[in-house]
Amino acid sequence: LAAAMPPVRRIKAADLRDVLIRGLGDFGAYRTDVIFLGLIYPVIGIMLVYLSTLQQFLVVQAEVDRHYAVQLQTQAILNQMSDVQDGFRGFVLTHNEKFLEPFFEAEKNFDPVLRRLKELIRKEPDRQQQVAQIEEDIRAFLQLKRRMIEAFGNGDLASVREHIESGKGTAALAQIQTALTSFEELEINRLFEQQRRANQLEKI
Repeated sequence: LAAAMPPVRRIKAADLRDVLIRGLGDFGAYRTDVIFLGLIYPVIGIMLVYLSTLQQFLVVQAEVDRHYAVQLQTQAILNQMSDVQDGFRGFVLTHNEKFLEPFFEAEKNFDPVLRRLKELIRKEPDRQQQVAQIEEDIRAFLQLKRRMIEAFGNGDLASVREHIESGKGTAALAQIQTALTSFEELEINRLFEQQRRANQLEKI
């Protein structure tokens, strides 16, 4: 027996009209999504850029604050060493132990200031080497002055006079001051660079 032919549905104009209407509806819905995405993506992008810039600014500002703190500690050490020299000179000239107060004060405060400085540069090996050498020179300078103070107190004026005339104390202090000044100048240059970056980020 011959198989029956399947029924064939004819497409009419009404069917085409219905399909077109549905297509336009789908297209309209799709266009709304495109508009929504076109609006939300730039907003998200702007927020991400802003957050990234803000994070960079906070990092740079933290570095600026750290550089200021390093300068503060460096200047404190410079002042301490000048006090040591001036106090020693005043003591020798006047025999008045009151002039030794700046020496003992500087000696007492040196370690806390040094610890703070080392903490601030703990992530900078090159700076740590500089500070290690400065520390060595300063401790030698303090020991030298203490020996001279003890010699003076024991009446060994010849040793004290020889020390003063040799200029060893002045030379040692000058070496320390030069090293600290060089250290500080490099820190100032880095500070200016960080401040420049911070100012640029503020304008974004």
